[in-house]
Amino acid sequence: MGLVDEAYSAADDALQNQAELSISPIPGILNFDNPIKFRVTEFSIPEFSVGEYEVHWKTQKFSKPSGKIESNNEFEFSLRVDKYWVAYQALLAWFNFTASSDSGKMAEDVGAITKTSGIRTDVIVNLVDSNGIVTFNGWQLHKCRIKSLGQISFSQESGDPVIIPVTLAALKITPA
Repeated sequence: MGLVDEAYSAADDALQNQAELSISPIPGILNFDNPIKFRVTEFSIPEFSVGEYEVHWKTQKFSKPSGKIESNNEFEFSLRVDKYWVAYQALLAWFNFTASSDSGKMAEDVGAITKTSGIRTDVIVNLVDSNGIVTFNGWQLHKCRIKSLGQISFSQESGDPVIIPVTLAALKITPA
């Protein structure tokens, strides 16, 4: 078997455009029966990282793990807005519940009585094939809160879809 035949038979590649993002319901804010799947055009999973410190000994130096996980727990994605802005309105309701621009009120993260958060939920990113079949149970973003909804741009000269940057902050991001 030649090199081309070996490469061809090694299996299909994972493609960048085949992933789905689903956000679990938040009672009173995101009310739906099942996790909602968003039309996401672009996202990046933050790197997993451990801090280091240097050890100097005589003429040598080397690095050791510092005992501090330094992974970034922010998740950014670009939302492709649907015609009736349903997904955007859901994210905006979540943001306004968290921090109301109208009243100036901020929701508490963890309730003193309930010991739970009313502004956080889990987010799952799965990799899928062109038929929508999950090929890799990707990552779980535990206890996410919405951090920012990016600006919206319009232009009479463009026929392109509306794309909005969104940032979520998680307590932790782990492989699913």
